[in-house]
Amino acid sequence: MVKDGSRNTRSRNTVAMVGPLGRFFKMLGVAPRKKPSIFTREWRERRVEIQTLLQSYRKFREDLRRTSRNNSGSKLSRTHLHSKILNSISADPELKKLVKPVSVGLVLGVMLGDSFYWRGELIAAGLHNHLEKSISVRESSGKQYATTIVDSGR
Repeated sequence: MVKDGSRNTRSRNTVAMVGPLGRFFKMLGVAPRKKPSIFTREWRERRVEIQTLLQSYRKFREDLRRTSRNNSGSKLSRTHLHSKILNSISADPELKKLVKPVSVGLVLGVMLGDSFYWRGELIAAGLHNHLEKSISVRESSGKQYATTIVDSGR
C-alpha cells in the first residue's frame, strides 16, 4: 500500500506473497490475480466428513478391541479386527455415505502430511484399497497405476 497525499492507493492485481513462490513471481515481474488455494468449500466439507469417519473408526476399534476375542479366547488378528470395523462402518447408513472410493489425483479433505494410524483409516478416507498390501493399484487403458503407497513407518 502506498500513501499518496491524503489517500491510500492499492494495486488491484497484486497479492502479497511471501516465500519462494512470492520471490519467483517477483523475479518474473508478474503477480497472480488471486492467491491460489485448494481449500474450497467442498474441500472443507470433505475434511469434516473424513474427521467424522476417523473418529468413528477409532471408537469402533476401541470397542471391538475391548470386547471381542475369537473362539479360542485370544485376541483377534489386526486384519480381522480392521475388517470388522470396516464392516461396522458399512452397516451404518450415515457413515457409509461418507466413505468414498479411491481416486487418482487430489483427494478432497486430505492435506499433505496428514497421519493415519491404521490402513483401515486410509480405506475409510478413500486413500487406499487394501488392509495388507502396501501398494494400491488401479488399472486404466490396459496400464496399471499406483494410486497409493503406504509406509508402515518401521
